[in-house]
Amino acid sequence: MSSPDNTTQRNEVLNNIRRSSMVAGHGRKQTEFEMSQAASASQPGALISNNRFLCDPEGITIHTTVTRPSVSHLPGLNLNPRMSVYSTSRPVIVSRAYIQGRAYNFLERPSGWKCFVYHFSVFLIVLACLILSVLSTIGQYQALAHGTLFWVEIALVVLFGVEYGVRLWSAGCRSKYVGVWGRLRFARKPISIIDLIVVVASIIVLVVGSNGQVFATSAVRGIRFLQILRMLHVDRQGGTWRLLGSVVFIHRQELITTLYIGFLGLIFSSYFVYLAEKDAVDSNGANEFESYADALWWGVVTVTTIGYGDKVPQTWIGKTIASCFSVFAISFFALPAGILGSGFALKVQQKQRQKHFNRQIPAAAILIQVSLTETVPVKPTSVC
Repeated sequence: MSSPDNTTQRNEVLNNIRRSSMVAGHGRKQTEFEMSQAASASQPGALISNNRFLCDPEGITIHTTVTRPSVSHLPGLNLNPRMSVYSTSRPVIVSRAYIQGRAYNFLERPSGWKCFVYHFSVFLIVLACLILSVLSTIGQYQALAHGTLFWVEIALVVLFGVEYGVRLWSAGCRSKYVGVWGRLRFARKPISIIDLIVVVASIIVLVVGSNGQVFATSAVRGIRFLQILRMLHVDRQGGTWRLLGSVVFIHRQELITTLYIGFLGLIFSSYFVYLAEKDAVDSNGANEFESYADALWWGVVTVTTIGYGDKVPQTWIGKTIASCFSVFAISFFALPAGILGSGFALKVQQKQRQKHFNRQIPAAAILIQVSLTETVPVKPTSVC
């Protein structure tokens, strides 16, 4: 048993700790365990902690528990009394790296309604430019479309030029794009090359065009096609192509099988129709199936359900073969559409399940953290 003097000294230390914690601790009361630890540190003969058991100088083992670490002793960590001890809020420091990161995420990794509004507005401008380009080829709308199209082209060139420069500058926030060689690596990306080609092609069209007639110069008519690449600006991350590629890759065996059987049906049926129709003539005295190439053209037009009607079998044998071919080959050529449709539906369901699983990850992580930091009784392993 401890003497009355030690007990009195211990109580005085605890009272001093309580008063100091109320003044310097922003209203946070220390736990009894923290106060006992501080009192133990101030008295050589008091309790000594080894995180598994406590023993006093007389050798009596005291049952203790493992508790979560206290963050009040960490220097430089100024916490709000209402804030969780597992999260800290730091003031935002506006720096060059911060601006680069925000710009890069805004342009390359858009998320949120602000990014959606910006990118959707760019899409509408590109779509309007494409519609005006189509109207400029129609005689009755040519005069009106040319004047409007000239100014829309200037706005797009300025927008895409500034955006390309900002993308190139903000890419430095990533480690693999730091420095001159990193910027060149970013500029060698396929979508970055397409952006540069679109900007250069638009500048050439505007410079060579005379009096605002953007598409009047025959020397730059071939460059007009490059401006259509602006539509690729909408899907810079290639999510559409990745989704399509993943669906095709997953169902590659089914697609190859159906296309192979359909191709065999096409070449055999076209050859049989050619044998039946090579000597037949129509009402005008012309032979529509003079070669096997004509029969193949007829077969492709038939299985794709286009039906131009420029070549039609004349004999009953040819019509019978064409009827059987239509029922057989069209069925196989239509199967890939159903396979891809079901593949897209399964992919959407998979993404929904993954999204639902991702929502549960934070809750599971919090549950694990709470379970690990709760008080766990520990049995004494030795006696002092």
